[in-house]
This record gives sequence, structure tokens and C-alpha cells, in this order.
Amino acid sequence: TGFFGQTIVRRAINADHGVLVYHRGSSEPDGDTEVPHLHGSTLEISRHLEAIKNFAPDAVIDTSQFMAETTNAVIDTIHGLCDRYILVSSGDVYRAYGVLHRTEPGPLQAMPVDEDGELRTKQGFDSVATELEDNLYMERAALSQDRVPTTIVRAPAMFGPWDKQERIAGPMKRLNESGGKLVLAEEAAEYRFTYGYVDNVADALLLCANDRRDGNFVFNAGYPDGLSIIERFRLVAEAMGWEGEITSSPDLKSEMNIDFDQELIMDTTRMRKELGYEEAVPIGEAMRRSVEWELQQT
Repeated sequence: TGFFGQTIVRRAINADHGVLVYHRGSSEPDGDTEVPHLHGSTLEISRHLEAIKNFAPDAVIDTSQFMAETTNAVIDTIHGLCDRYILVSSGDVYRAYGVLHRTEPGPLQAMPVDEDGELRTKQGFDSVATELEDNLYMERAALSQDRVPTTIVRAPAMFGPWDKQERIAGPMKRLNESGGKLVLAEEAAEYRFTYGYVDNVADALLLCANDRRDGNFVFNAGYPDGLSIIERFRLVAEAMGWEGEITSSPDLKSEMNIDFDQELIMDTTRMRKELGYEEAVPIGEAMRRSVEWELQQT
């Protein structure tokens, strides 16, 4: 029902899938009143076993993320009921993410990183992350069992409508307040990361749901090649019709306490080759749609 979940539901319906939504019920999405809903916490999902059996899902897409405990609760409930479990993870499991946030020792990690790349050895940089609340341990819980065939999708930094992290709204605000000339800290401006438009990543999950091969799989998702921060600002500016100047300066320093020398660009070749994945929405059009949506909110 949030940023990503409601997009997956919409894209699934548009692709003629039958959908059952299980969520906490603290909010209801707009526009899908005909979609059946079950309400409860992820840890309580077994209480709805009969309703899930009656729906008879072919696949389960889990966006709850972070917690090994909830992952185990879903697997305990759905084993024997569906052909595949798709678990949304993140590129934050890679060791490069730890180097970026200065929690991992050792040299910079080479980019791009594929699905067999080195993973973090320590918990995430967030002080609340533990072995129970961390994508790294959630993945281990899902892949260590053999009751339900599992696909892990390591999502990129996503943007699009309802994005609470404001990956488009933030640049729009800075551009509007810049007086026609925006100067970024050079160390941050050239930093590259993997991004993905929310509709495209949702489509990637649906491809995984249709995959009937045996075994477990791990896929990176996102636009290829990565995107620098200054490139993101310029794409947003173009979508806005903003005609000012965007530059960077070595005299400015970012307030973010990260190692900008450690980029995080995920190699998405595996999904493209094995599942025939390609983005339905090119990045320029994705920026235009995102900007248009943000403007409609004001």
C-alpha cells in the first residue's frame, strides 16, 4: 500500500494477474477497491492461511523487507502453497555499501558489482540494524531454506510517484530555490549509484513471479551503468523545463559522512539475459512522469 507495494499491485493488475493484498491495514491504497485485501502484521500471516489457500497463489511477492523474523513467518505459511517466493532486498547488502558508509574495512570495491559480488561482513550503518533487522540477514534466512523456491531481487534507489525519500522532489526544490544557478559539492556531484523507476522494478518482480525454473535465484535490478548525482539533477532540470546552470565546485564539501570514492553500481546483466528483462520506461520519460506527479501534488 506504500510507494512500492501499490505500484506492484497496479502493474500486476494491468498485466492481467489476479492479486490478493496482505498488509497491515493502517492505510488503504487508492484506485484498487476491487482487489481483495487481508489485514494483519507480517508475523500474523499464518492466521490467514485458509484465505491464502482459497486464493491459491502461484507466487508471493514480499516487500516487507529488513527482518529475518518476518521472512521466516511468510515462508512458514506459504510453503506448499505456491511455486515461487519473491523477496525484495536491496543493493545495501553488498560490501561496497559498507565501504561507502565506512562500516566495512578494506579497499574500495570494484564496480559494477554483480550478484556474486562480495557482501557486507558487518551489520548496516544504521545503529538500529541488527541480525534480525537487516536485508543481509533477511536474505540469508530466505536462501537457507528449501521449502519454497526463492528469488531475491536487490532493488536500486527507486524513484517515482509517492517516493518519500524525495529523490526527485528534493532536486526539484533545490533547483527552484537556486536562483537559476545551482552549485553542487564536486565530491558528491560525480558520485554514481544505481537507480530505478518504480514501475520498471515492479515489472522485474512480476517477471520473477512468472519464472518456473527450479532452484533459488538472485537478481540485481535497476537502470544499467549507474547515474551520477549531477546527472540526476540535470535530468530533473530537463524534465522541469528548468533553464538555469548546474555546476560543481571542489571548494564545497558535502555534509554526508560517506566515502564518495566508493560508488555502488549494480550489474543488471543477469536478469536481462535470463529473464529477458528490459525497462518499459526509459530514464528520461521516467523523470518526466515523476516531475509531473510531483507538480500535481503542489
